[in-house]
Amino acid sequence: MLREGGYGSFEGDSIEGDNQKIANVYGYQDGKQFQQATGKDYWNKLQDAYHKLDMDNSQNTKLAKSDRAESSAQVQKRMNSELLHIAKTTQKQGGGNVLVVSSGMSINEYLSTISKKYDGKPMQNAAVTKLVYKNGKLHVDGPIGTLHYVNKGKKIAANK
Repeated sequence: MLREGGYGSFEGDSIEGDNQKIANVYGYQDGKQFQQATGKDYWNKLQDAYHKLDMDNSQNTKLAKSDRAESSAQVQKRMNSELLHIAKTTQKQGGGNVLVVSSGMSINEYLSTISKKYDGKPMQNAAVTKLVYKNGKLHVDGPIGTLHYVNKGKKIAANK
């Protein structure tokens, strides 16, 4: 359930390949202008553009409505539900740390809902954001998308 957002009939496409269609949903000239104008809301608006285009059947497919692209709200709800389930289950088992891995776009969509620190920058591979579960809620503890562990691993590898 912590997978990437569902893209429906756009599954397998690249964002770059769909840029013009996505930008046109919001009236922008191109994908670059769209990304610059939407800032930290970019990932949510991107997901919502796929959702709108797919619900409008812009690809002219016979895909069932239930298999069409998710909205950002659906991705956020799914991510939140699963992360809270993991946190509550871990707490019931005595607590501790849990490593949760997901996709950058869905992580960005989720983080946009829970942290004022979120700035919309793309996540680099192996970036880490620490979430803490307390009083029934998750919150960000520390930097978003840090490469601390990657850099530490590189140092260790270089000393061998």
